[in-house]
Amino acid sequence: MNAEEVLQPIDLYLSNLLLLSLGLCLYLAVVSFAVVCIPDYLNSGDADFMRRVRRISWITASLPLFSLFAFAAGTLFDVYTFLFKLGDWVLLK
Repeated sequence: MNAEEVLQPIDLYLSNLLLLSLGLCLYLAVVSFAVVCIPDYLNSGDADFMRRVRRISWITASLPLFSLFAFAAGTLFDVYTFLFKLGDWVLLK
């Protein structure tokens, strides 16, 4: 195996890990949105019940929302690290 066949770290990140991180962030955003929108599809005349359902849906959506923010921050940190902190050897092929 010669040096031209070995993938560099930036190649691996841009072809695998960045797309995986963005896809996971999109999935978590969709799941969070779906959970938060559930009370809109309930037809109840009781305002107190609807208030409790909305509160429960936001509490339930908090886990994927916090995960979304964590993965988004991690993705931005990885991009920053690869592009600005690892030096010129990352960008050279």
